[in-house]
Amino acid sequence: MIHLHNNGFNITGTKELNDFLNRCVSISVKHLKQLHFSGKLFIKYDTDYYDLAIDLIAGTFEVKNGTLIHFKNYFDSIETLNSDPEYQKRLAVYIVDVVNRNLVHYYKSNDPFTYK
Repeated sequence: MIHLHNNGFNITGTKELNDFLNRCVSISVKHLKQLHFSGKLFIKYDTDYYDLAIDLIAGTFEVKNGTLIHFKNYFDSIETLNSDPEYQKRLAVYIVDVVNRNLVHYYKSNDPFTYK
């Protein structure tokens, strides 16, 4: 997956975008499950992790001129990554940060009395 980073997050095809999207959703779902099972997240019974994960990270997949701009901006702001495991770790940190920031909006609309 580091090739996407090395390519400046320029998307060359739908398969590449789908693979990247699936990886990001997987990270998000894993984090949501950890929060839920540790008692730090309440999810309505009619909501599943996958749908919530997509809702929380969808805004980060804005494409301009074939480039995922939010990912490019984030990864341009950090040092050079030399290996795929290092890249995967940074990607997970970014996705978890996005999820945590956007959970506030989820709580605001789903539990307005206790979201603070």
